[in-house]
Amino acid sequence: MDWSESIIMRSIRLIALYGMFMAMITLVTMFGMIPILWGYLNLGDTVIMLLATVLPASIMFNLGGIASGLADMLLAYPQYALFTFLIKGLEGFFVAMLFRNLKPPTQRFLPFLIAGFWIAVGYGLVDAFLYQNWGIGVTSFGYNAIQGFTSAFLAIALSGIITPKLRKLWQNIATHA
Repeated sequence: MDWSESIIMRSIRLIALYGMFMAMITLVTMFGMIPILWGYLNLGDTVIMLLATVLPASIMFNLGGIASGLADMLLAYPQYALFTFLIKGLEGFFVAMLFRNLKPPTQRFLPFLIAGFWIAVGYGLVDAFLYQNWGIGVTSFGYNAIQGFTSAFLAIALSGIITPKLRKLWQNIATHA
């Protein structure tokens, strides 16, 4: 196999892997639900956070944003899709950047907690804007803090198990042509 075929094969593998991860985020967001008193929590943020421990920040911005925005469109929340793209894209970006740049032990929890807080802030501001009511924004902040921090705690608990497996998968795909 010559050099150009090697690059093409690697690109095809990466596109397939990104597509698989994007589908995983979308489907887990749509169907990975934990019922709570006033609705449900989705596990899509946990998937974004875990993938961000291995994938580059720029990739995570796109994967998290596009997949979560697509879930909003498919779940009939199109008014949130653009905002979700930005919020979830930045969530993945923040975790990826912080996870790579922090040292243990803060690396094991701080990126996830910051991302969980960002989810609450982002959606609180979006709801205040959409409904033109700061009271709704504050209420949304509270609900989304539960969503964000639940996802963060799950990512913290699972990262020791999942991150090494994702790292191995990523290295195999990224290095083999």
